[in-house]
Order: sequence, then structure tokens, then C-alpha cells
Amino acid sequence: MKRMTVIWIATLVGVWVFGGCQGHTPRKAQEESPSIQSLLSARDPNVLVVACMPDFPPYESVDANGEPVGVSIDVMREIARRLNRPVTFRALPWTDVLAQLSSGKADLTATMVYTPQRGREWALSLGWGTMTSVVYVRRTSKIRTISDVVPKVVASPKGSTEYEQLQVKGVRQLIGTKNVEEALRMTVTGAADGAGCNREAAKAVFKQHIGWESALFEIETPLAVTPVTIAGRKGNEILIERISGIIGEMKKDGTLAQLTASVGGQSSI
Repeated sequence: MKRMTVIWIATLVGVWVFGGCQGHTPRKAQEESPSIQSLLSARDPNVLVVACMPDFPPYESVDANGEPVGVSIDVMREIARRLNRPVTFRALPWTDVLAQLSSGKADLTATMVYTPQRGREWALSLGWGTMTSVVYVRRTSKIRTISDVVPKVVASPKGSTEYEQLQVKGVRQLIGTKNVEEALRMTVTGAADGAGCNREAAKAVFKQHIGWESALFEIETPLAVTPVTIAGRKGNEILIERISGIIGEMKKDGTLAQLTASVGGQSSI
């Protein structure tokens, strides 16, 4: 009987010790061990993460299979090839693109139009192309100049260079939209008096919506014609300098002109 009691007690002690070892991790080990989430979110530092927009054709969008396509995507793939680094793209709304850059979750974006303010906020490459910012109004409208637009209701993609330019122009009733298509739709339907947007992006929208182009016309004087750059956050200047050097090479060997021919060719800046 005593022998059975000893065996029973020893068994309980063994279960307690084994269970304690399995079920309790010392505080130091808990603090030093990486969490599952951190392991899942870790990424290869050699892979370039490029944040792009899903709805900004012909520069960047996603196809039926969810793959990024467009002029800036082609330019970025060629730059990554010459850097000898793999690249991955994240399609996000423009405001989220900026947030990803700011937080370091993304390394670059390929469609940052230059402005003095953006030059102070971000590390910007040599321009690889130019973008023309314009205002569209209805053909029945009496609006003919940028000055005529100032007191009117104008729709423009939130956070876009056109949105910023219209603010500088003093437009009093500026509506931020999620993309160029929404800004143009508001103008066609009369919800806005005009749409401030990228010219090439507007042309891409017109191809999808028959009748919109004939319902609208572009004010003769553009808001701006500015270089488009590849941007990273401040502190990433070494990478941006290397990219600028590659853009210079691509201009010399004709690759950039070939990749950007559909949107008016490479930047001279």
C-alpha cells in the first residue's frame, strides 16, 4: 500500500513539473522571443516594396488577376532589375500610399509629382516623366479660365497634386474624391462644376465611359506641367540617389523613352 502511495505521489509531481514547464514561459523568454505576428510581418530587406495605386491608369492600376500594370510599374520594374533587387507592389489608395512610405512599410512610390513642399517632405529622384494637371468642366458651363474656377465647386482626388494646386489657387469649395473617375463623374452629373485631375488619367477614364469626353472640355491653361519622380521617405537618400543614376542611364540608352511613349515620353528635368 505504501509503495502504491509513493508511486501515485511521484506521478503527480511529474505531471506538475512537466505541465509547468510546458505551460509557463519565463518572463525573460517571453520578452526576448519574437511573436508570431512579428515573424509573419518580417520581410526580406533586399526586396523593394513599392506602394502604388489600383485606380490610376495608364500609370498604375491592377488587371483582372490583381496584378499591377501601367507605365510607372514598368519603369519601376526596370529600375529594380538594374538595381539587381526583387520588387513587390502594394496597391493602395493614395493617402495609404503616403502612410506606408512614412511608416517605412513601403520603400518607394513611383508616381510622386514634384512640388516644392513634397521636395521638403520626401526624398525624390530625378524625374522620369512629366504629368499635366488640368481642369475639366461641362461643355455647357461658362467657366473658361482658372480664375473662373476659384468660386466654384471643384472635385479632385484627395491628396493629389491637383488637389494641392487647386488649394494654392484659392478654390473655395474643394471636394476630395477617392480617384479621378469619381471627380469626373461628379462633374458630368452636375454634382461639381469642375474636376481637377491628371490629363492622361482622365483620358483613360473616358475610354471606359462613353459620352463623358463629349460632355466635358478641358480649360485651355493647365494647372501645371510637372516632373514625376520616384519617392521614398527622408533618410532613404542613398537609394534614391542610386535610382536617379539609373534613370539617367535609362534616358541615355533610350529605355525610358520607350517605356513612357504612351504618356508623352520621358521628362527633360
